[in-house]
Amino acid sequence: MIEINNKKDCCGCCGCINICYHNAISMEYDSEGFLYPIIDLDSCKDCRLCEKVCPQLNTDSFNTFNKAYVAINKNLSERCDSSSGGIFLPLARYTLENNGVVFGVKFNNEFKAVHSFGENLSEVKKFVGSKYIQSNVGNETFREVKKFLKDKREVLFTGTPCQIKALKLFLRKEYNNLITVDLLCHGVPSYLVFDAYRGYLEDKYGGKIQSFKFRDKHSGWKRYDLSFIINEKIFYENSVDDLFIKNFREDLFLRYSCYDCPVKKFNSISDITIGDYWGVEGIHKDFNDDKGTSIIITHTPKGENFLKEIAKDIEFKSTDLEFASQFNRAMYSSGVLKDSRKVIFDKIKNNEFFR
Repeated sequence: MIEINNKKDCCGCCGCINICYHNAISMEYDSEGFLYPIIDLDSCKDCRLCEKVCPQLNTDSFNTFNKAYVAINKNLSERCDSSSGGIFLPLARYTLENNGVVFGVKFNNEFKAVHSFGENLSEVKKFVGSKYIQSNVGNETFREVKKFLKDKREVLFTGTPCQIKALKLFLRKEYNNLITVDLLCHGVPSYLVFDAYRGYLEDKYGGKIQSFKFRDKHSGWKRYDLSFIINEKIFYENSVDDLFIKNFREDLFLRYSCYDCPVKKFNSISDITIGDYWGVEGIHKDFNDDKGTSIIITHTPKGENFLKEIAKDIEFKSTDLEFASQFNRAMYSSGVLKDSRKVIFDKIKNNEFFR
């Protein structure tokens, strides 16, 4: 049975709730707005399957195959709508063209980030763009993946490294028709933080937010600006001054497990990792147009072959992974836990931080 004695020992991946067919586990938000498993002892059969799918308890079996590429989507519109170089949509489109299913993260009506799946491009486009809060995988997502795989459907699953590790532990065997893509993850803030931040923006601009984008490129990819729509009008927040982005980048909003992430230094178990190629101007000037550039890291031969399948839709070439890692801390180290984190969360809970 899963026991959370220290909150850093749970990454909120929902693997345990997916594997428990006795319905003995539920996921509930703690006072900081992060999901943690709650065990119903009367329903628990002590089968211990929840322990077997936990990424925090099973930290071995990492890939050592790492090939790195600089890349951009050839479709400029798709690239500008994305957070980085627009690589997700070519991966997704190829999957759909082969009767596949794409799993990703979207905002629901309450602006919570949730995992879902799409079987057409319209559904899949909801997954485009970064969501800087932890997504709720729910209790059905991994089961749905398994069903599609057993039905011989191609499946593309995207998420954080810990979510993909949980999925693979849940499946318990390799599937040739599964491609997993994780993100260069800085760490995940909570829904409580984002909810408080949205409330602050709604008070500031006088209306309910209708849509929200964490990475808007109207002033360029490197600006990290946010955009949102209120009363049919678009507003922008400069990331240099924005309280959410500033504190997120300083590691002050993260889940406790993110301060000791086991998949840094290219230890991802996914087939492919994608993320921002910061520092690209120092080595690939021809990819540096401030409209978004991605680094792609393939961790398996399957991931390498999948990348070749979308070659017609992207411009890419090999790059120096050691060079790229100098400019993207998320590649090699976890966030730093600071004393001010507790102070900030206390202020957020008391509605005193975003003012």
